[in-house]
Amino acid sequence: MWNYVVDLESQYQDEKIDYDTAMADIKAINKSVLKNDKELKALIEDMDALNGSRTAYDTAEKAFKKGDYEKAYDNYALVIKDDSNYKKAQKQMEECLALMIPPVTGKYRLDFDMGDAFLEGISTGDTSQYTISMPSAMILEFDEDGTGSMYIDEDTMNAGLEQAMDDLVGIYYDLLEQETGLSKIEIDAMLYNAGYNSLEDMVKDEFDFSDYDVSALSATFTYEVNDEGDCITIVNDGQSNSRDIIYEMSGDNIVITGGFFEDASSFGIDLPAEFVKID
Repeated sequence: MWNYVVDLESQYQDEKIDYDTAMADIKAINKSVLKNDKELKALIEDMDALNGSRTAYDTAEKAFKKGDYEKAYDNYALVIKDDSNYKKAQKQMEECLALMIPPVTGKYRLDFDMGDAFLEGISTGDTSQYTISMPSAMILEFDEDGTGSMYIDEDTMNAGLEQAMDDLVGIYYDLLEQETGLSKIEIDAMLYNAGYNSLEDMVKDEFDFSDYDVSALSATFTYEVNDEGDCITIVNDGQSNSRDIIYEMSGDNIVITGGFFEDASSFGIDLPAEFVKID
């Protein structure tokens, strides 16, 4: 009788019969012939474990096809080593992780407006009613080969500076008119006597970016992304062994919440800082 039970287990393991068919006979034998047999109980436990594993694998496969990679991953993780699908499940878990974690490859621009810094630099009048917009030109770029770079897009920066200068000239005219009661022509004459050809020259002199070194914020590096998809490790940037960027994804964008950018005061960046995907 025991040999018959073992044969049923073997047929189930080889998927020649299903779980319910094999277990119906085995439980009947357990109840009537091999009552409370320890070996039989152990065999039943093993079959239950294998059945649970196969059910989990089937559930994972269905979830994967539907694109529910988190559910698929959780169920692939339940597949046991005695299951013939174990190696497939382990491989599929890696695939699920890759699909669950959006890739960070591409080009991202810091979503940060530097206009307030210009308003704070105005030395006269009340600027609370004015706004200046100058989008950040800081770029993070991650390539598929594991290399990356951080730099200032000079075209974006120069275009932003040009627009900011135009805005500043208009604001200064307003403030000086309010403060002095003079017309624009009279203001121009006053500035000419002070050694400026125009108000624009005065503004450019006050907000001088000629010595701004964009290379100070430029670096090339290699990088790695962890399995959880929340940490980019800058492996080598020529300055240190490694630095972490703690982040989370918001759609296609990267939201940096800590790590290297926690010491971002030198960049004028407050965390969390969102980098918008632009390419």
